[in-house]
Amino acid sequence: MRGPRDSSLASTMQTRESEIVLVHKKAKRKIMFGQVFNVMRRLAAVAAAIQYVSISMSATWWALQVLSGASNPTETLRVFQSSLIGGYLGDSLISESPLVQNVLRGDTTPRNYALYLESETQTSVDNCSTMPLFDSKIYSYKFLSNGYSTMVSKTKYNTTTLDELELVLLVVDCTFSQLEAGDPSEVRIYNLVRRKSDPNDLRLVTVSLSVQEYEIKEHHKRGPALVGMLTLFNEQQQRAAVLHDCADIPISTVT
Repeated sequence: MRGPRDSSLASTMQTRESEIVLVHKKAKRKIMFGQVFNVMRRLAAVAAAIQYVSISMSATWWALQVLSGASNPTETLRVFQSSLIGGYLGDSLISESPLVQNVLRGDTTPRNYALYLESETQTSVDNCSTMPLFDSKIYSYKFLSNGYSTMVSKTKYNTTTLDELELVLLVVDCTFSQLEAGDPSEVRIYNLVRRKSDPNDLRLVTVSLSVQEYEIKEHHKRGPALVGMLTLFNEQQQRAAVLHDCADIPISTVT
């Protein structure tokens, strides 16, 4: 039969054993947590290394593609299609084109309206009736003629060619891809012009307007800008070579 002393000793030993077991469990938990953390950290490092290698290989591949002349689908430069204007201009001089000879019947007197090409055989002086997203405010004669006059005025410091010409007719190709899409940030107009000193000398001025972002680091300025490109030629075959003036001209900037 145990006495009080034996009972106290046994109780003390059980308590110490419990404390040892508890401490062991806590230590084991700390070790498990540390191991999991180390494993996760190593996995993250491996994933980062794989991503770095993947990005490096992708960048190298695209660099080789660009150097070889391949197009990059992520470039901001895009090609916008206009399928009707080519047929109306024909293959020779602008003065001999179907636009001048058939539509205008050879009369190059300046018009106070715009001509809208709706199909190969149908034109309108009102709008592009077949385009539900047609913007009548942008593609109106008043807006486009004022825009053309502004571009002529702003390019005088660089060239006097446009100042020697007078506007005969504004032409809008209703199949222009951004017109069809209702995109107001890209506008393209074809301006039939003639030389003031020789009314029989007809040219075509293609005007492309684009809203873009600009930045002038030296002046700490950035914001949206309207950029215009003018292409002037007097025969259809010059369009590919662009033998006349072709320039990017900033029309206005907003800060």
